[in-house]
Amino acid sequence: MANNLHDDTKRGNADIQVDRALAAVQQAMLALKEAESALQNATSIFDGKGDKGCTWDKRNNSWKVRASVNGRVINVGNYRRLVDAKAAYDRAKQSSSRD
Repeated sequence: MANNLHDDTKRGNADIQVDRALAAVQQAMLALKEAESALQNATSIFDGKGDKGCTWDKRNNSWKVRASVNGRVINVGNYRRLVDAKAAYDRAKQSSSRD
């Protein structure tokens, strides 16, 4: 009987360890969901406007860049990062000023 009690205690400790591991995984998943939500909502800081010529394209989940070149609006492209979108806008404007 003492042996059975020892086995039950071992099983109880294993259950506690499993419960703790499960709780840690659930916490990590919650943190990941919160981070993902924060990333998706980061564009709301700009209300869809990142910088001159850069707007958030919800359909493509990217920054759409347009620039006025020689009196015409051209689509420069879509970029995942706002930094890249700003650089593309600047390049488009610089190339138009050289022409």
